Amino acid sequence: MGIFNIPINSVTEEQRQRAKVLNFSIVYGGGIPTLIRQGIASDYLEAKRIRDAFHATRPGISILSRRAIARLNDVGYIQTPWGSRLHPQDDHKVLNVLIQGCAADLMRHGIREVSAYTRMNSMTSHIVNVVHDELMLDCVRGELLRLHENIPRHMTYDIINDVVPIKTSCEISYTNWAEKTEYDPTIVPISGVDKTWRKR
Repeated sequence: MGIFNIPINSVTEEQRQRAKVLNFSIVYGGGIPTLIRQGIASDYLEAKRIRDAFHATRPGISILSRRAIARLNDVGYIQTPWGSRLHPQDDHKVLNVLIQGCAADLMRHGIREVSAYTRMNSMTSHIVNVVHDELMLDCVRGELLRLHENIPRHMTYDIINDVVPIKTSCEISYTNWAEKTEYDPTIVPISGVDKTWRKR
C-alpha cells in the first residue's frame, strides 16, 4: 500500500503523476498549501492525509530532514558524504539543498573517475560534456565495448551505493545526442562516432 492506500498494481497513471509531483513538493519544502495549489489534493484534510501517508511509508525522509536541520542550526551548515559544506537559507530548503548537493558531488566524482580511467588506459575516448545526470563521451569505435564494461563502476560511489544502489546505462548515437538509444554491444555499426554515457 502506498500514499493512496491501494495496491501498487492498481495505481493509475494519474495517481502516479500526482505521487511524482508530491515527491518533488516535499523535497522542495512544500507544505499543505502547496499540495492543494498543485492539484495533489482538493482541500486541507485530503492534503494532510496524503502528506502523512507519504511520511508514514517513507519515515527515513523525515528523519534525514530533522537531522540535517539540527546540524544546520548547530554548526551553520550541512554536509554531503563527500564533505561538501552547504548553506541552506532556511530550514524548509535543507532537504532539497542536501539532495542537490549530493547529486552534484556524485557527478563530480563520476567525472573524475571516468577521466582518470580513460587517461590511465591511454584511451582516445574522452568526456566532452555533462548534461544533468549524464556524461557525454566522444568514443573511438575500438574502445566502446571496454568503456561499456567498465565505466558504470566508475560512476558509482560505494558510500552511496551501499544505501541506495545507483544504476547506470549506456546510450549511443552515431549522429547527435538527441538521437541516442540504448547500447547493444552485439550490434556493430557501419559508420559514425560512438557516443554517450548516461547515469540513471
